[in-house]
Amino acid sequence: MVSDPQRPSKVALIKLLSEKAYMRSEEPFQLASGAWSHDYVDCRRAMALGSDLGIVAAAVVEQALASGVTLMEKHSENQITEVQAVGGLTMGADPISHAVALVTGLSWFSVRKNAKSHGVKRAIEGAQIERGAKVLVVDDVVTSGSSIIDAIDAVIQSGGEVVLAMALLDRSYATKKAMEAMDIPYVAIATFEDLGIEPVEI
Repeated sequence: MVSDPQRPSKVALIKLLSEKAYMRSEEPFQLASGAWSHDYVDCRRAMALGSDLGIVAAAVVEQALASGVTLMEKHSENQITEVQAVGGLTMGADPISHAVALVTGLSWFSVRKNAKSHGVKRAIEGAQIERGAKVLVVDDVVTSGSSIIDAIDAVIQSGGEVVLAMALLDRSYATKKAMEAMDIPYVAIATFEDLGIEPVEI
């Protein structure tokens, strides 16, 4: 599972993840997917510094362009905007979508793990995903793909169209297979191979 060619933004992201997100332990970690691994990648820790978050945003924007999806500034009158909003499941996707929104002018949204039980009982916060809206769904690390699938389902239920799903790091083969089954375009900027670790068995 080899990711795309080594664009400068991708190289910078891999370096960031290797230096600030990756850790290894003799005692295995239990991952959100339920799987176990001696390797752990904490992207939120790696994105805590503003300049590092900028590296992430640049990598996402360039990967989207390489995947045929244009993330335009909303004030650009001479070009067509293919995506109106970027977001994903809280909280792994939140810093990514906020950073991309800042550098592109797009709207951001955040999918709750459970809809609010009070007020307007929204499942999606931030930008309202209207029928036909084209969105980019993002996540930090995927293994089984359950988080990014939950976000995609919420967007579809709101009437939106997912033009691309993207992960900063894919740790297995499961998410790609799930996206193919759902007929959702999907790409990971980096994979387990880029970090020199074994894939997680799902």
